[in-house]
Amino acid sequence: MRKIILFVLLLTVIACETNEEDRITYLDDIAATEYYSKDIIPSSYGDIYGMWNLYSTSGGITGGGYEPGFDHLEIKKYGIYGIVSSGRLIDHGMIKVEETDENAITGLKLSFVSMSDNESVFDVTVYADVSHTDTLNLIAPCCDRYNFHFVKMH
Repeated sequence: MRKIILFVLLLTVIACETNEEDRITYLDDIAATEYYSKDIIPSSYGDIYGMWNLYSTSGGITGGGYEPGFDHLEIKKYGIYGIVSSGRLIDHGMIKVEETDENAITGLKLSFVSMSDNESVFDVTVYADVSHTDTLNLIAPCCDRYNFHFVKMH
């Protein structure tokens, strides 16, 4: 009986430990209204919020993408984003909703503008396509630029 109780206690302790990847947000230190007083993302794109795991890139001159140097993208309401690498916030800033061209790619045109002291790793303008609630594709608006493909973490 003692072995069973010890085993259950051990499992409980292991289950209660939190992993750095289980954090809800890396952007706690940035006030919700740092850049805007109200949310800028249309409600039809509400699934864009959350932590996104980068699983591939594509595009560029060869079409094969590149190694971007980060693991995750976090998007919060009020136009806030963060770039995470190895469990550390390495870049953050504001999102701008841009006017789309009549013949443009479908999706919401966004610019990610770095506000961090570090060199930006994600200063881009893209079309956001949240085709499913668990998939985010950021597609470059023109030739020889890179596309980013994410899956939702939580």
